[in-house]
Amino acid sequence: MKTARPSARKARGAHFTPPALAEFLASRLVNHARDVDQRPFRVLDPACGDGELLAAFRHAAEHSRIESPVLVGVESDSGTFQAANERLVGAGSADIQLHQGDFLGWWAVQR
Repeated sequence: MKTARPSARKARGAHFTPPALAEFLASRLVNHARDVDQRPFRVLDPACGDGELLAAFRHAAEHSRIESPVLVGVESDSGTFQAANERLVGAGSADIQLHQGDFLGWWAVQR
């Protein structure tokens, strides 16, 4: 019996956030942020994939009292990073900062 080779995504261990879960998490975070009045509103996704979670945060923040959210995503896979970049940059009022590379390496430079 011949076994199929795993997809590139599976081989990397990549798991993308389902849209319904992204919307739920974004809604909960935005509600919490309103309660504590945290400014600026910042979200960091250390493995942002195609940007589903950041897109949900942007949407939830735009439909609340939260002004000028800062959304930061880091993605190591170049193709997936490009998809997130095309999806997120330049859309909406959020400050979206995407970085391609390994999160731990990127974080070490930021500190």
